Amino acid sequence: MDMVYIFAAVICAAVLCFIRSGWERRQLRCEHYTIKNKAGGKDLRMAFFCDVHNRPDPGWIEKIVNRILDGEPDIILIGGDIVTVNAADPEEPDISMAMELVRKLASSRPVVYAEGNHELKFRKIFPEKFEEFLRMLDEAGVIYLSDAHILYEGMTIYGAALGNEYYRHMTPGFGNKQEMPREYLLKKLGMPDSKSFNVLLMHTPVYLKEAAAWGADLVLSGHFHGGTIRLPYLGGLMTPQFQFFVRECSGVHRCGNCTMIVSRGVGTHSVNVRLNDLPEISVIDIKETND
Repeated sequence: MDMVYIFAAVICAAVLCFIRSGWERRQLRCEHYTIKNKAGGKDLRMAFFCDVHNRPDPGWIEKIVNRILDGEPDIILIGGDIVTVNAADPEEPDISMAMELVRKLASSRPVVYAEGNHELKFRKIFPEKFEEFLRMLDEAGVIYLSDAHILYEGMTIYGAALGNEYYRHMTPGFGNKQEMPREYLLKKLGMPDSKSFNVLLMHTPVYLKEAAAWGADLVLSGHFHGGTIRLPYLGGLMTPQFQFFVRECSGVHRCGNCTMIVSRGVGTHSVNVRLNDLPEISVIDIKETND
């Protein structure tokens, strides 16, 4: 009889978790961060998001746009994986939702978009469709950064297009990573200006030490969707790549004078679960300081 009660309790818990996960995936929380800019320049506000993954929910695009614009950012930064590309699927990815989203945002604010691993797959597997996507982004006024940078109000914003090997992990399930040579970011992005506030859009968050050594002041990442299920004191349980207890799943991390903000992302794919892991828009205030 005790086993019957245990089985019933497990089923009830699973149902409650399923209901809770469905509710969480429909939410969208704005997380606020403040970063000091010792390079000078005026105070400004950035909105950052990533990992939309072609989310098809009715009204979801409007919710993202409204949440972002309600925060009155000066500039909007996208950290990759707006689309979802499955290497095993011969069908070209649907870009209509991505374009609807960026057009609505770019109609009122500057928008800078750096690629994630799904844009990398998009470019390699469907090159003609990807070129069409880039043309549409340009027509919408979106700045797409692929190993490139722009100057904006005293900041330099870089977008790193990492190779596929930096999204692969040597020991699945344990979080080991491909080593990044010291000169890798320097060769791709050039030497950062030591007098500027250097913002690096780098989709995966596991190379903070390398970004700090290169010269980034602020790194904006995502990729791990917050860890899917967040446990008290332990953080994210599992990434979409089936790695467990990866420290850099979300939040603020530091290395020397470099700060990294890791977004929990907006959508899901493959593992369509969120528990204690609300979708996130990051609102980042860059404040001038003379400290």
